[in-house]
Amino acid sequence: MSTKITISHDEDIHFYQEVADESKIYLRVRKSGVDLKLEIDASHALAIARAFDLGRVEAMSKLTDDEIAEHVKGCVKARLGKTGLDAIFGMLIYGSADEPEETQVESGLKYYKMMRDNLKECVARASKAGRTSFTFGLEELITTSASRP
Repeated sequence: MSTKITISHDEDIHFYQEVADESKIYLRVRKSGVDLKLEIDASHALAIARAFDLGRVEAMSKLTDDEIAEHVKGCVKARLGKTGLDAIFGMLIYGSADEPEETQVESGLKYYKMMRDNLKECVARASKAGRTSFTFGLEELITTSASRP
């Protein structure tokens, strides 16, 4: 039996809370041979989520494929040939800085287009609910888990 309450997941990422530890939220990333587990204080996660206002999220949800491609290509060019810690930044989105430029761009495009599509869905849900702020559902999750006996 699992002790994890999944908030979100995909092939490489698992964002969850442990049943026995409601004060923390965890992010586990397995990609390109890396297995990373981050522990986040639940109150900090909520503060971060509150920082995303609906207007900013809505603007990101309206990015065109060309705007995304321009951003991704610029980011990949900036990280080519980087080593050490500089090579790690962006690895979860683009893959290893040692991978060919085309491979990194392809990974980045896939990620950002998926993110845009997810944000479109979230904006639609928030608008339908009449919300003017955007908390990625964390506020409800934390409030619900904090009220459990």
